[in-house]
This record gives sequence, C-alpha cells and structure tokens, in this order.
Amino acid sequence: MSSPGEAVNSRDLRLVARLREIGIRRGRFSLTELARVEGVTHVAVGKRLRRLVARGEYRLVPEVNLSKLGYKLALVKVEVPGYAELERLEGLYAKCPRTIWMMESMGDYSLIILMYAENDAVLKSILTCCSVRTRPEVRKSEVEVGEMVGGFAPIQPPVGGDLEVAPCGAECGSCARYSQGTCIGCPATSSYRGAL
Repeated sequence: MSSPGEAVNSRDLRLVARLREIGIRRGRFSLTELARVEGVTHVAVGKRLRRLVARGEYRLVPEVNLSKLGYKLALVKVEVPGYAELERLEGLYAKCPRTIWMMESMGDYSLIILMYAENDAVLKSILTCCSVRTRPEVRKSEVEVGEMVGGFAPIQPPVGGDLEVAPCGAECGSCARYSQGTCIGCPATSSYRGAL
C-alpha cells in the first residue's frame, strides 16, 4: 500500500483489514466505528481512507451476493500464441460486463477470466457461442464451473446498456440462442432481456 521505495504503513493495512472485517460482518461501516476500533478520531480515519483512494491503493466497491441471486460462475482459462493476442483479449474482456476479474498466467494458460452468468442458459452461451473460448486468437481452453464461496463478488449489476454490439463483438440479434429465447443477451447492449 505504498509507492515504490516507500515503506508499507502498517496502520493503513490494519485500517483496511478492519474495514473489510466490518463490511463482511455487517455490509456497512461508519468512520466513527472504525475510529473507535483504531483508537483515533473519525476525521483521522476519513483522511487516511481518502489518501489511500487517491493513491490508488484502495477502493470501496459494492458487492453483489451471486449465490443468493442464483448466478453461476465460470473460470475460463485460455492459451494464446503471443503477447499481441493476449493484449487484444484483455482489452475486449476488460469491457465485458460479465467479467469479474482477469489474471495473466505464466502456467499452461495465458489468461484466466472469472465470469458470471445469470442462469444455466446464459452460462451455456458464454461458454459456447459468445465465448472467449471461441475467439480465433485462442489455441486451447479449459473451463471450471462453480459457485462463489461466501457468495459476494464485485460485479457490474446486469441492467442493460445502450450498445448495439457487445464489447467482445458479439451481436445478440444475430445469435440463434438469443432468437430462440434461450439466452437473455449481453448486459452491455440494448438487446439485453434480463433483469436483476
């Protein structure tokens, strides 16, 4: 939690740990409560949090309980031939509303993406017809499907968008699964038929 060359501040780390602990336990926090636990004023806590955010070392992001909503998770691992293809996929799927996080890997696969789906039909779509796995850049892929332990994840809630074409280039209107009603479409597009 520091810039290069600066010592890690244990007070900052402790504050973030307490904030996370309170957030997990209650889903909300107050600066006064944090200050009491830390033995400082709420003004000092507020300044410290604002500094951490300004330095890009911390962010406060709401999380959605995927388990409670019945959402499915897919861990998609792909191998691409080179760095240009890796950068292209990262650029496309960083904009995908179903991407929870991505990780460059130095193992058997180049890129690992954790994605969510609103139901089994959408899961099938994001693993077949409009999947990172079907991209021409991908040499091989592997998928793990499961549930989030603890339930919560920082996702962009799927409420529909205003794009005509999905960030990955898929066109919901020309998709057979979408036309048959088995897929609700991409949340980034105006074609999206789902709701939270």
